[in-house]
Amino acid sequence: FVYVLQVEPVAHQVQAWLSAANLRCYRTTDVVGLELGGALKNVIAIGCGMCDGKGYGANGRAMIITRGALACWLQSWMAL
Repeated sequence: FVYVLQVEPVAHQVQAWLSAANLRCYRTTDVVGLELGGALKNVIAIGCGMCDGKGYGANGRAMIITRGALACWLQSWMAL
């Protein structure tokens, strides 16, 4: 999972506390970027649910995920 902390030394300590063999933690100081990424992820999930509801199957879901991932990537580059 990803978490946001503005203070780097504290962020490193929290990452050390939360990390485990089966859990990977990422830290960032970009609050807006993290919120935008979470919102875009939810839009992709809704689209996948709509594909499932319409019966489009795995190919329809894969198309939504692929195009959604591309949109997220493009949005991150536009923010730079």
